[in-house]
Parts: sequence; structure tokens; C-alpha cells
Amino acid sequence: MNYSLYAPHFILRKMQNSRGGQHLHGILHRVEGDYENARIWYREASGTETPPTEVTNREGEDVFVEFWARQTQLLKDTDAEKIEDKAQRARAAAIAFVDRVEKMKEQSKGQVFEAGLGTAERKELEDISKAELNAIAEWAGKKFGWESWGEGVGGAKDASSAYTGNTQEQKEVFMKQMGEGIRSF
Repeated sequence: MNYSLYAPHFILRKMQNSRGGQHLHGILHRVEGDYENARIWYREASGTETPPTEVTNREGEDVFVEFWARQTQLLKDTDAEKIEDKAQRARAAAIAFVDRVEKMKEQSKGQVFEAGLGTAERKELEDISKAELNAIAEWAGKKFGWESWGEGVGGAKDASSAYTGNTQEQKEVFMKQMGEGIRSF
């Protein structure tokens, strides 16, 4: 993302009906501190929020479900701890993670970087975040390749195949929002 939020948002909007794209979109919103949108995209990535449509690409859904379903420590001492359905458990763990990140940030009187600095809670959340990034990067690397793209090396694939179409409802929302204009951050 390299401190540029416009480019990743543009690309991820093109992947908004792809489970892998939804997962990445959730990460992006979490990193920028937009926790409510992070929760929305995580719910979509879990495959439990809305049924697939004619434009849904379910690739990457398994990465989200497998990763977050293992994060059961996030559900300890909650009703969600008893959820048996793997996708629902993954969704609950991902939302619990975002909740904890948001709570830590809110408790900090300084910059986001200072939130929980030096605490076991922060280390745990950082470790989970790094593991999540590794899981989604591993999936993307296997799907699209690891080689440099555009340097004549070959091996890396054009990822535009991950772009999805929009539903009629999404097209109407975009029209009301004045197209896909530049967002302000």
C-alpha cells in the first residue's frame, strides 16, 4: 500500500465481488482505521453475509475461513466460542479481532503507533495481523505468481482476471455516488 490509499482502493473496488478482494479490502480498511468498513468487508469475505451472485468469485474465501477459524483465542469467554460452523466462527473471530484493534486505538491518547505499545495485547494483535497478511500474500502469490511483473521475467500473471463485474444494485449505488471518483482520505 506504501502510504497510497487511492491505488489500492481503486483496484479493490474492481475486486469487490471476489472473496480474496473482499478480504484484502477488509485489511485495507482496518489498517487505515476505518473499522466499520473493515467489519463489513470481513463479513463479505467470510461468505456468510450474502449469498453469491452471478458476479461473485469465491476464490480466496477458503483462505479467510481457514485463517480466521483457527483464531479461536479471540472468541474465548464469548457466546461465539461455541459456534460450530467454520465460516461463521471465522467471521466471528475476524470481527472480534477488529473490535480489539479498535478498542486499543481508542484507549490510546497518542498516535495509532503508540496504541498499546509494549503490551502483550499489542504483540498478540500484531502477530495475528502479520500471520493474516502472510496467509493472504501466500494465496495471491500462488494464484498470480511471485515474479516481477513487467520486467520481462515472466511468471507473474496479470491479476485483472480477479476483477469482477458489478451487480445492478452496485451499479446504481455507484451512479448515486457520482461514479468511482477520487476518494478523500
